Amino acid sequence: MKRYKYIFVATILLSVLYSGCILDAFDELVQNFSVERSFIIQGNTNNITPQTSSFSLEDSDVYEEYKNKIKDISFVAASVTVDSIDTPSLQGDMILTLKDANGNTLFTHTFNDVKPADYYKNKAMLLTLTQAEMTAVNNYIDGSSNKTFTGSLDLENVTPANTNIYLKCTLDVAFELVADL
Repeated sequence: MKRYKYIFVATILLSVLYSGCILDAFDELVQNFSVERSFIIQGNTNNITPQTSSFSLEDSDVYEEYKNKIKDISFVAASVTVDSIDTPSLQGDMILTLKDANGNTLFTHTFNDVKPADYYKNKAMLLTLTQAEMTAVNNYIDGSSNKTFTGSLDLENVTPANTNIYLKCTLDVAFELVADL
């Protein structure tokens, strides 16, 4: 009688496996990845030029590994960290803009009256985007074969005035992809 129980259980398990119920859970991969870009702002606080840098999803090894199997990619989050600053008292509005490959603005985020030294190295300034801004980024990713972005970082209303500065920041943009295995 014990043998029949084992045969019955084995038959049930095999039928479930071959019907695809369990195996379907392993048909796709969900993977987060990020793309980073550095910006260096230097010069006099009375005459700051916005710094720009382009990046592509193809800059990511994860994207490259799965690009022919991707079912969906979506924007998850973005942050800015300060890597180097020579004027710890520097304070002002930090403006980050992200554009698509055609120069269309996907979002602009302003960190008002921020002191970059407070975000030196390990503490990130997280961007809080509206649903419309997130949708704009995701629509661009979904609707364009070109997966290139241009980020711009600027400082305004800076104190102390008439001071030479050096500020290096990193923009980290995180995405999630779903790929067939």
